[in-house]
Amino acid sequence: YQPWHWRVAKTLRSFTDGFKDGYRAVEWSPDGGLLAAIASNGAGMIWCGGGSRSWEVAGKLCGQTGALRALAWSPSGKSLLAGGDDKLARIWQPCARGDPTSWEVVAVLRGHSEPIRAVAWSPDSRQVLT
Repeated sequence: YQPWHWRVAKTLRSFTDGFKDGYRAVEWSPDGGLLAAIASNGAGMIWCGGGSRSWEVAGKLCGQTGALRALAWSPSGKSLLAGGDDKLARIWQPCARGDPTSWEVVAVLRGHSEPIRAVAWSPDSRQVLT
């Protein structure tokens, strides 16, 4: 996986995590300090880093019974919404305030008749779209 500086088409830094087949989705947190990704096998993970720091796997998203397909950070960057093949959308937050290494499901949105392929937050973080 390689982040790029798009204006000068230069790779900023390369990092790997053991997923050789790539990713389905990636999303920067609003402050740029975290990166959420869905690996090609459907596993969700969070990296911490950015700026001059190196990127490190900070946590994994657990609890789903099928592959994740879509994710989105809340506008505040405090929550992460994801959905996938198990027809459930989940909202994750860090277990301890300010600690990106441990994430917990704080809400499960049920009632979807098909796998979830896209998710989004409203600008005020009060609503989600799945």
